Amino acid sequence: MIMQNPMSCFDPVYTMQVHFRETLSAHGQLSYGRDRIEASLAEVGFDAPERILGLYPFQMSGGMLQRVMIALALCLDAPFLIADEPTTDLDLISQARVLGLLDKLRLRRRLGVLLITHDLSVVARLAHSVLVMEQGRVVESGSTADIFNHPRHDYTRMLLSAHLDLYSKRGSRAAKAESVLAGGPA
Repeated sequence: MIMQNPMSCFDPVYTMQVHFRETLSAHGQLSYGRDRIEASLAEVGFDAPERILGLYPFQMSGGMLQRVMIALALCLDAPFLIADEPTTDLDLISQARVLGLLDKLRLRRRLGVLLITHDLSVVARLAHSVLVMEQGRVVESGSTADIFNHPRHDYTRMLLSAHLDLYSKRGSRAAKAESVLAGGPA
């Protein structure tokens, strides 16, 4: 499982190596050597995985911690990942990296991924099928294209409308800022 706030998922007094050992031990897989752990860290994009193992959580960014959580799942050969708001609190570049990584791993390892999110941009980028929930109940389901292009439930329509309003306002603000930076009217 990939949690939404990785900083709260790791004990701050232990290094990443201890977290890997503890997780592997809890799953009866302590026999996996350091090479396997480093290989999973490399697979999620760390150039110097051996260095990561000596770091404490507070020495790492949120995006780095998300990738460590993914590497933990890969070490366990998980056939299925549950990603609970995996891009919360990440900057846009880290969000793109984590989402790209999840998609690449899904394809390469043939992983099943259950993505839980309120971010419709994430849904549009990664999901093949969607369940829309309101107050803990599924109110609509279908392919991503059907949900986005032909929403049937009022709640789904409201979510999509709010999303489009938010991003169209952001777009117009960005265009205005670009115009000002280019010497146009404020």
